[in-house]
Amino acid sequence: YIGLFCLNLACFLILGGRGAQLGFLASISIWMIAIYWKFIHYRITQKFNKYLSISILGIGLVIGLLVLPYLLYQNVGAVKDRYRQLRWEIGTYQDNTFTNYPYEHFTSLRRIMSWKYNWEMIKDRPFVGRGIGDYQNDLQQLYNRDEIKIPVNSHQQLLYFWVTTGLLGFLFFAFVLFAFLRKSFRQKTLLLKALLFSFWLFYFIVFLFDTP
Repeated sequence: YIGLFCLNLACFLILGGRGAQLGFLASISIWMIAIYWKFIHYRITQKFNKYLSISILGIGLVIGLLVLPYLLYQNVGAVKDRYRQLRWEIGTYQDNTFTNYPYEHFTSLRRIMSWKYNWEMIKDRPFVGRGIGDYQNDLQQLYNRDEIKIPVNSHQQLLYFWVTTGLLGFLFFAFVLFAFLRKSFRQKTLLLKALLFSFWLFYFIVFLFDTP
């Protein structure tokens, strides 16, 4: 099982989407905290003191969430190329030179355009929404008015719900997220609590960059 987990982890970190990678790093930190707290914290506290234990946990989180991703970026070609591409795309957008390249494939630009026009649709009908059936066509019309020609995409789950279902639908979706999170924290078993919260955190971060 450990070997399969390591293989899956390596493939995910190297080949996964950037939003999913960020979500995974955040959610795996919940497991680091839960496992440490359940199996290690008490022993160190009993032998030394709780401040040393918390310090060890903090150092472990820094290594796991900052040092290891940095080492991956510096030493794994697939990871480095992906984030260098992202930085380059954003740079060409900032200095307005992106039109010199096949920008329709720039995932960063596609997200910026998606957020921009989804927000315009929200401002136009903030309360009643557009409806799921009209969403794609209405978004396409906004894209057609722009000089930048890229495929229509919805790159934010929260904006998507607000655009299609209006404010009440968006608030209901937010309530479902909150209710799931509240239920997660109320679990008595630490590892079950970690499982539910890490699942919630992973998808919430993915929701910020895509519409699964």
